[in-house]
Amino acid sequence: MILTTFLFLILLIFFVIIIFLVKKDINDEKIHIGLLKAIGYRDWKISFSFLGVISFSSIVGSFLGYGASLFVQYLLSVVYVNHIQLPLSYITFDWVIFLIVALWPLLFLLMITYIFANVFLKKPPLVLLTPNISPQINGIKFFFLRLCTV
Repeated sequence: MILTTFLFLILLIFFVIIIFLVKKDINDEKIHIGLLKAIGYRDWKISFSFLGVISFSSIVGSFLGYGASLFVQYLLSVVYVNHIQLPLSYITFDWVIFLIVALWPLLFLLMITYIFANVFLKKPPLVLLTPNISPQINGIKFFFLRLCTV
């Protein structure tokens, strides 16, 4: 039960991070996206441009994670060989497991990023072409702004 809750929390944090990253990228490129939409590009074509950064970081993370797991596997087998009856064998490299470990997170990340990008790109081009206007700062916002910058 605790493990399931922990995994659910990690997945929830994962979704929130992806949402913020995609939303930040869309807000940073808002005017360019508005121009592309005004020219006639579809939302799904624009969404594919956000998949590059996610796919690159996922591929690098998959290789680093798999390499670290091989190293940790050896360390843990040395530590626990005296406490648990583990047959010591050499560390093997299995291509099937590597492809599963490398491809499933990548496909999952790409799917989530594509879905969230499509949701955030539903704004009309004219709204996207208007620059961001900073909101008025009232007393409470000014107090918290001063408190955070001290």
